[in-house]
Amino acid sequence: MTARTSGRKPKARSARGAPRSVAPRRFLRGLRDARIRSKLGLILVVPVLTIVSLAGLRLVDSGRRAIDADLVGSLTTLAANVSGLTHELHHERMAGAVFLANPKESPEAYNRAAKKADDWIAKYTAGRAELGTVPESVAERLRRIDEHLATLTATRQEVLARQNASVAQVVLRYGVVISDLIAYREEVAPIAGDSQLAGELRAAAAFSKAKAAAMEEQAIAYAALKAGGHLDDEQFSSFLATLTGQQEALVAFTLAATPFQRSLVESSVTGDAIQLADHMATELTRSVGSTALVTANEVSSAVGAITDLMRWTEERLDRRLIEDATALRTAVLREVFIESSVVLTTLVLAISFALLLARSMARSLGRLREGALGVAQRDLPEAVARLRDVQSLGENSPEQIAKQVRDPIALTSRDEIGQVGQAFNVVHREAVRVAAEQAALRTSVSAMFLNLARRSQTLVDRMIGELD
Repeated sequence: MTARTSGRKPKARSARGAPRSVAPRRFLRGLRDARIRSKLGLILVVPVLTIVSLAGLRLVDSGRRAIDADLVGSLTTLAANVSGLTHELHHERMAGAVFLANPKESPEAYNRAAKKADDWIAKYTAGRAELGTVPESVAERLRRIDEHLATLTATRQEVLARQNASVAQVVLRYGVVISDLIAYREEVAPIAGDSQLAGELRAAAAFSKAKAAAMEEQAIAYAALKAGGHLDDEQFSSFLATLTGQQEALVAFTLAATPFQRSLVESSVTGDAIQLADHMATELTRSVGSTALVTANEVSSAVGAITDLMRWTEERLDRRLIEDATALRTAVLREVFIESSVVLTTLVLAISFALLLARSMARSLGRLREGALGVAQRDLPEAVARLRDVQSLGENSPEQIAKQVRDPIALTSRDEIGQVGQAFNVVHREAVRVAAEQAALRTSVSAMFLNLARRSQTLVDRMIGELD
């Protein structure tokens, strides 16, 4: 019949000519005919994989938090080294400015300051090498610091040779390096995930920025007074910018600082040294364009005392930061260990319980299958064959014979599988009882026919006697 006469379109077939639904049907048929163990395994695959995936994600997150906490601790320790290096480079800068400003000055002080700075550079380099992978912003900042530190040797040689190096140029060159060192601390704070530690890092970075502004104030004032004995308009703008930056940094510190940090700064950065430095700054601002009433050495000594005082405070802030970062890292590692232990234990228990339950069900179904096959192929045929012998019944009733039959399926569980086993035992006993009843019925019928035969025999004998 053609498609036109039949009125139906032919079914879509695959490239091999078979219907497209054959493969899914074969799969479903194969799945339906699979063994119970295979089906239970398939049932457990999805939840087990889900549990393993969730546990893996949790462990990965815990590991990432541990790595982040360790990184923050390393960056905080490096920040302390950066602070020490910044302070020593400022001392080297001021020693270089003094050396260049006084032609008869010995380079001994400058060399001594450079030696101390090199010691801090070695500490920074050692800590830098232990960092490993860091965020891009921090890596870029460290790269710039490394480049600046690589140029120090050339700057030092020019200062010692008194060639192509004025006081203002030396102040500017060292200022670029110090600016990048100070900026490093500002890059570390956003990395800390803990809000309290991040606030402490921001406060410490703000205080270091205020100290850097004070150091810049000292360098600018010294260079200006040594060059012309007063501040010109450009120098005054730079000097005023340092004062403004110092005040802004202290305000930022106050907003982000913890009570301990705020108390430490308020109790240490105070007294006559602060008043003297403020007095020097006021005198310099009043003498713009005219001869200053204070000398370069007086301003340098007054502001230098402030920077040393702030350095003492900065060291205590860094020490507390390292302690807090170490405590945070320890707490995170402990939390990660506990979470990992709980997750792994839960995972092992869940998988073990699932496998134990599946094994128990498979074992029960296997025993049910073996018992059913044993009854169908061995026990019931043997019982029926034995009951065919009339003498095997004896004086027992069918009910008594049925009670004497042992249960072929010995399942003690009370679940559905155990109930099916008990039902099969009941069916087996009922079959034996019916077989016993049939055997008893056959015995009764045989006895009845035997009776009738005997009676018929008596009548026949009697009729034969009468006929004789």
